[in-house]
Amino acid sequence: CSLTSSSREIQNEIVLAMKGPTASQLDQKGVDDELKQTKQQFPIFQALVMLCKHWKNRHTGKCFLKSFYVELLCHRLVRENQNQRPLPLKQAFKSFLLDFINDRLTVPNINPYSDGELRPWPDAIPEFQTYARETMRQHFSNDSSPAYYPRAGVQSTQAAVE
Repeated sequence: CSLTSSSREIQNEIVLAMKGPTASQLDQKGVDDELKQTKQQFPIFQALVMLCKHWKNRHTGKCFLKSFYVELLCHRLVRENQNQRPLPLKQAFKSFLLDFINDRLTVPNINPYSDGELRPWPDAIPEFQTYARETMRQHFSNDSSPAYYPRAGVQSTQAAVE
């Protein structure tokens, strides 16, 4: 029996529909569910993600960050602070920038079927660290609230950005 190309396409669509969602579609649904749960549990999460993606998109250098990576960095930040008093948006954004400045950029991949952790492309890291320092100087230079920088052991914001 010979099938025409349109018949073959229809047959392929029927076979795919019978198989159900692919593994990658299931993986994405699990990730989406985790991010939705975080959004519901932490009211600041969505605003932080939007602010950080805006920051990422304003970057004019040659390198870029994936939006999904920015979401994962924000996800880790709010999850790590879940047992403490909720961070205001400004403080959460400052923590986001400090993660770049202090090279605290490895994040767990919340996709249960993926291996391990994610980091930005290596060539992008120095460029975004510089951009984070510039943003800190521009928006937090008069901020007197102390911040702890685990990698550098520095106790003040000013010392970390100079």
